[in-house]
Amino acid sequence: MDMPNFTVSEYRSLLEAFKRSGYDIRKISSMPDPSSGRVLFLRHDIDFHLHGVDAIAEVERDLGCQATYYVLLSGHYNPLCPENKLMLRSLVDMGHEIGLHYDLETYARDAERSISHLKMEIDILSNAIGQPVRTIGTHEPFKFPDPFLNLNGYVHPQDPRLQKGLVFVSDSCRIWRDKTLLRCFGPDPPSRVLLNTHPELWLDGSIRDRSDYLINVVLPNATYHIRTFLEKRGPIWERHRPDPKQADKLLK
Repeated sequence: MDMPNFTVSEYRSLLEAFKRSGYDIRKISSMPDPSSGRVLFLRHDIDFHLHGVDAIAEVERDLGCQATYYVLLSGHYNPLCPENKLMLRSLVDMGHEIGLHYDLETYARDAERSISHLKMEIDILSNAIGQPVRTIGTHEPFKFPDPFLNLNGYVHPQDPRLQKGLVFVSDSCRIWRDKTLLRCFGPDPPSRVLLNTHPELWLDGSIRDRSDYLINVVLPNATYHIRTFLEKRGPIWERHRPDPKQADKLLK
């Protein structure tokens, strides 16, 4: 087996390979639960846009898998706009869970203010999805030390207490860093695997170059809602023409 290409169909094949290899596929909130045998924890970080990510969620649902989708409230997309909110609730209806993807760059360095900020974001996202947020995960964890790794009441995939025997694999920036993933299908597979993917990066397999993908796939998807909004506003703008009488007054 080779490393998968970034397409929806190859993502399906990857999950099927995990299932054939005897992995039980779970959400992040189940990481503290005892388990026997092999377990794959599915994590998705939504960094760019929600538009279109249901293609990945539907693959998981069809295969009987559940995943965790981490959503940014401080990113460049708005989870509370009607289309995105509908998407989040659709993911929940498929059996997936929504976690908070928090960016410490937007947080105060003061401990009391930072925990207050975190709980504010958790409350907003919980209200948006219609159920309590149970798991949180850091956006770009290399930036700052994370004070919320073992926060009571929430499951964090980087919690040091959950790392024993855990193999981490990520598709960050649409590239595999190494071939660790292939160990899962070899003679000595790891028993616990955390697969962190970004669904936005798998939606169009016809473009292999990563820079081209950003311009030709991510950018149009990230701006989809604002473009459709402005297109709908066009006729309204056309109807709003200046009153000639008022214009004459302004010229005098």
